Amino acid sequence: MDVYDLHKLKEAEGKGLTGSDGVCPPLMTAAIPEEGLAVALGSFDGVHVGHAALITRAVEFARSHGLRSAVWTFREDAPTLPGKSGGVITTLHEKLSLIASLGVDFALLEDFSRVRDYSPERFVNELLKEKANVKAAVCGFNFRFGKMGLGDSDTLRELMGDGGCIIVPPVYRDGRLVSSTAIRLFISAGEMDKAADMLGRPFFIDFPVVHGKQLGRTIGIPTINQNFPDGHIIPKSGIYACTVDIGGGNFLWGWDPGPGKAPNFPRCVERRHETDHKERQARDKLRDAHNQLQRLAVWQGYQGVVPQASARRDEVSGHRQPEGADRARHCVDEGIFLG
Repeated sequence: MDVYDLHKLKEAEGKGLTGSDGVCPPLMTAAIPEEGLAVALGSFDGVHVGHAALITRAVEFARSHGLRSAVWTFREDAPTLPGKSGGVITTLHEKLSLIASLGVDFALLEDFSRVRDYSPERFVNELLKEKANVKAAVCGFNFRFGKMGLGDSDTLRELMGDGGCIIVPPVYRDGRLVSSTAIRLFISAGEMDKAADMLGRPFFIDFPVVHGKQLGRTIGIPTINQNFPDGHIIPKSGIYACTVDIGGGNFLWGWDPGPGKAPNFPRCVERRHETDHKERQARDKLRDAHNQLQRLAVWQGYQGVVPQASARRDEVSGHRQPEGADRARHCVDEGIFLG
């Protein structure tokens, strides 16, 4: 188990520092604090509103009891764990960044393969109490742990003792249980508004910009390219209104998660999307964007896709329904879903 200081992660992000990969901010290791931890337990893929309620409870408990707050989670992406599927919503860096924004002090990262055969008793006594100095554990109502998932939230409460476990009730949106599984289904179906409601923000990606074939600029529609990592969830193919943060400015663009939806052009590399520039200022800032992270937030999906037809700009733009873009621009102007 490795311990990372999330305050230092936020500082590195603010300064634009990068780690050994040259892209993501570095993770700074830390020691377990002597005063002890209040720890939120879970995989936290997507860090949705249900996760936020759980993590916030751990932060509040820590502050009111003279402890430090932390999350305990796996290094592995959630869909690679037993019983999980459908593609990851957030990368490890995105997940930790979102968790840090909730005021958490530390992240405890564990390899699933190392603890998969731990009994519930060993997990709590050796891992949480002895190694991590956990004084209070916070979990969801459906939390399971230990070999073959033999331990549940009631088991955790019994093993942690009086006052050592807080079980957070489920969170619902429009009568639906908020879960990472439900969010993956919405994203896969292109229902970005429903996904955003459960996430508490629009679905976003935060990948490095890579060089493309530079064909879009020849028809007046220059693009940037970002590759989806293996195992990352990809929205249903179509056209989406989105905002992109470039150089501190937000720009409203059209987006096609592809792969390769530019009309009459060869198919792009799998898991690549292209973002349609609508702002001259953004084009200038993108000249130096390659190999840098660019956050793209997806607001609204349009029906249908751009046909593989003529490469004339007027024919391409004719398929971008204005009401979707107008709604997305309204969301940006009003601050809806912005975190």
